Amino acid sequence: MFGKSKAEIKDTDSAYVKSRVEGYMPFAVVDVRTREEYEKSHIPEAIQMAFDDLKKEAKKSFKTDEEIIVYSSTEAEARKAAEQLKNLGFKDIKVFALGLQGWKEAGNGLKAGFF
Repeated sequence: MFGKSKAEIKDTDSAYVKSRVEGYMPFAVVDVRTREEYEKSHIPEAIQMAFDDLKKEAKKSFKTDEEIIVYSSTEAEARKAAEQLKNLGFKDIKVFALGLQGWKEAGNGLKAGFF
């Protein structure tokens, strides 16, 4: 079949996310929790984009072929956001299902504040 290839949502882990954060490769880590949750703590280099803002902000912020890693407070929320990105035409989406808790448990540091 010709035409658009279908996006596939993949899972990822702390080690992969850390390699991307430290590797300075083109990608985005998107925290879809609320601004308040993000300000308390988040993965370094993560962009805060609340779930309700994804539809409006994602198209302005990312290229459709850019790698996007999504996390939230729960795996279900992250998967819901990933599905929404997929439906918007993004092709390289990964879910960091363990989210902030998995990041901390792997011994990685967090950032606080908005910038």
